Amino acid sequence: MRSRKLEEKPGKDAASFTPAATVSLVSSSATSLQATFATGYPLSFLKSRNIMSKTRFTHLRGNGEAHMVDVSDKDITKREAVARTFIEMQADTITQILDGQLQKGDVFAVARVAGIQAAKKCADLIPLCHPLMLTKIEVDIAVEQAHNRIRIESTCQLLGKTGVEMEALTSVSVAALCIYDMCKAVDKQMKITSTQLINKTGGRSTNSQQTNNTTN
Repeated sequence: MRSRKLEEKPGKDAASFTPAATVSLVSSSATSLQATFATGYPLSFLKSRNIMSKTRFTHLRGNGEAHMVDVSDKDITKREAVARTFIEMQADTITQILDGQLQKGDVFAVARVAGIQAAKKCADLIPLCHPLMLTKIEVDIAVEQAHNRIRIESTCQLLGKTGVEMEALTSVSVAALCIYDMCKAVDKQMKITSTQLINKTGGRSTNSQQTNNTTN
């Protein structure tokens, strides 16, 4: 049998695949990835529901690119946010904390400092957050023995152009993780739950959920 040599002839699509088209394809792919990374949804999904043109996702440009919001034109106001989380644990673990029996030392003191430090480092952890000059960070830790859990609340304040809810949420999250780290040797069943924003004041919007998760 005589073999036939197949020749590849560039078609219309191949001919149009120029360096400029390659750059456009790469740019388009990057935009899609940025939109997916920022929202958790593919760019095609966002466009199909006209989400990209709405202001609800302020960290996304019209083409899906993630960016830090420009707050230059906003007024300087007093802004405050309160966040809360819980860490559930065995009753004996709480007793050891209160009696100072854990090898790593004063759990609440270290967790409180960790929460304060975390609020100040929020912009280093959350990519699109603004670096802020906080004027107040207060971390309160309380034992709720009836529920075998510890309640952590953080209040952050400043005079500035953007809110501090992310700082408060980061603060309670890291404080809870600190408690987890200091107690994990004696309690493998701990669980961090119900991390949420409780109250936000200042700026254009105010949010209050102070009745949530106070007794359950």
